[in-house]
Amino acid sequence: MFVRQCPTCEKELTYKSEYYLKRAIKRNKPCNSCSQKGKPLSKEHKAKIAKGMKGKQNGLGYKHTEEAKQKIVIANTGKTLSEETKRNISISKGGNGVLDKDQWNHSKLLQWSRRVRKRDCHCQKCNSTENLEAHHIIDKIIMPDLAYEEWNGITLCKPCHIELHKEIV
Repeated sequence: MFVRQCPTCEKELTYKSEYYLKRAIKRNKPCNSCSQKGKPLSKEHKAKIAKGMKGKQNGLGYKHTEEAKQKIVIANTGKTLSEETKRNISISKGGNGVLDKDQWNHSKLLQWSRRVRKRDCHCQKCNSTENLEAHHIIDKIIMPDLAYEEWNGITLCKPCHIELHKEIV
């Protein structure tokens, strides 16, 4: 164990390794009770954090684990997005988000649908095993980049799929 004192309250702090001790000393890091946690950040600090996060969002370097993807699927099932949110997502993805039906690769969509239905094996709403269809959780028109992602699909029977689209519209 490596020990030093908090620069603010002089409380004794312990570290697992010499590396962590040196890093804390270099940053003049106080103990948890003295830290600035919970206090509002300055505009400069927010800008620095934003700059550091740039390019680290999902799809640009950071990948979700399969478990995290499943949690996203469950959390977003049945939710609808406002028109403003759809527009903002589209703009953030670098386009207007609208594609003609002719632009979709129907072979890839069919393969995606088969993978989703094979993964789930039954309707995720009513547990039926008949007339199964794959449904995009995040609509392919809103985010075309996710159209062929297996985690962005959920299996529904035809009646549940129709009902879901009635709720969305």
